[in-house]
Amino acid sequence: MMDEGIELEPWVVVLGEAPETELATWNIEANGHPALALFSAKDKAETYAQANCSETGQVLQLGQRELLQVLIDCFNQHTLFAVLDPVGAEARQVFRVKEILAAAKQQLKSQQSKGQQ
Repeated sequence: MMDEGIELEPWVVVLGEAPETELATWNIEANGHPALALFSAKDKAETYAQANCSETGQVLQLGQRELLQVLIDCFNQHTLFAVLDPVGAEARQVFRVKEILAAAKQQLKSQQSKGQQ
């Protein structure tokens, strides 16, 4: 879940050429579901792309608003999870996309109510 004091601006691997692009995923072994692959550093994203992507990927850093839009798109496409720094069969952290979006919505409501005071 997102902590109000922490802002994550992760790196992603973009595959394909516009307009037919997609973001790199990582399979969660326990349930076989694909998860959005997020990275805490550019070099981790580049290493992942070289080891796991059959086509050349572009590594980009997402701002907070871009990340939120990507997560909304993932949720709408039934991608239920996002992972941070996947390597081999493990990831540093697994997130439920629905929980991240709920926390972002709550944070936005909180900010709006503070702004109205």
